[in-house]
Amino acid sequence: MAGYITYWPKEQIRNLERENDKGPITVIFGSIHTKMPSIKSVKVGDIIYPVTLVNNSLYVVAKMPVEQIETAAQSEHGSTIKLRPIPLDKIKEIAFWFYKK
Repeated sequence: MAGYITYWPKEQIRNLERENDKGPITVIFGSIHTKMPSIKSVKVGDIIYPVTLVNNSLYVVAKMPVEQIETAAQSEHGSTIKLRPIPLDKIKEIAFWFYKK
């Protein structure tokens, strides 16, 4: 099992808020032909964490365990959509893991 993050820009977060969409998250699209990154490395059992920036702070928007992959990653057990701040010490751990690879 691997964890992946995908960046959701402010525009996407505003659209969710405007539609009062609080989840649960059930699908994440990804493609080289869209604004979202490719999901070709994602496998069933992996977890995708959409993140965004608010006032220069990184927030986790949701958590979705991948249960199926067709043209998108899909799940019936995704979390609600809510901004959850990531503590600065955890960001440093994420950066260390990323650059270590």
